[in-house]
Amino acid sequence: MKITNVSIDLIATEGQAVKAYANVLIDNCFAIRDIRIIQRDNGYLIAMPNKKTSTGLYVDVAHPINTETRKMFEERILSKFFEEINNQLNCVKIPVNYELRVNMVDINEVALVDINRNKIANKYQLEDYKTETLQELEEEINETFGGPNE
Repeated sequence: MKITNVSIDLIATEGQAVKAYANVLIDNCFAIRDIRIIQRDNGYLIAMPNKKTSTGLYVDVAHPINTETRKMFEERILSKFFEEINNQLNCVKIPVNYELRVNMVDINEVALVDINRNKIANKYQLEDYKTETLQELEEEINETFGGPNE
């Protein structure tokens, strides 16, 4: 079995644990949709799609049945999740010789790093990666550290 595609839908979840949904394609012939990406105090985890039974319990609709497969799902999904967040941040125009880096434990913490010195210039807290939030971040950075990259 091979995961052939992962797509991520980031969601604006201010104050919520669910940060995104993932869709996975296996061997180009089987899809699993709505895998939740959940933020916990010590990092991120995935939760497989589930349904509520008549007794009120939630059971997974589809799920890995061994540790190796679960680890493969988590690694591919979380890797794509952070890639999508970085793609969002790449839309923010920042000063030359700086870059934005996401805290891997708390995606709402973003660091502006001086590339030449490999030193954090400033940290910012973001609740979400909404367009308005990113525009505000861009304005704040440029007011403090100069104009955007050309």
